[in-house]
Amino acid sequence: MDDGTIITLPVHLIRITNVMINGEPVLEFNCQTIINDFKQEFGSTEREFLDDRELEIRLKGFPKEVGDGVKKGVAWCQLNPANTFVLQDVKEDWTRYAIPMIASCLRAFAKKE
Repeated sequence: MDDGTIITLPVHLIRITNVMINGEPVLEFNCQTIINDFKQEFGSTEREFLDDRELEIRLKGFPKEVGDGVKKGVAWCQLNPANTFVLQDVKEDWTRYAIPMIASCLRAFAKKE
């Protein structure tokens, strides 16, 4: 974040692009999920601690580029490569994703009852 705090974004809302800068992949965030969530009405909710019915309040927990993307109405926005990194297992440089670490255990799990 701009104030130096580190946040972990939900991995199911992030995708790795085909572009790399200095060997690090550029990431994109799914802004459409925030837009859809904001449009949905979940009924009455007791908001004793934080009234998150305003978009600006909801966007405070996300990086600036996500807030800008949501306000522009884009489906995906690039995250600043200087402020992001990908945690994944060892992989070849030419592949986008590493094989999930749990995949190496699947054969052993299949033998278990």
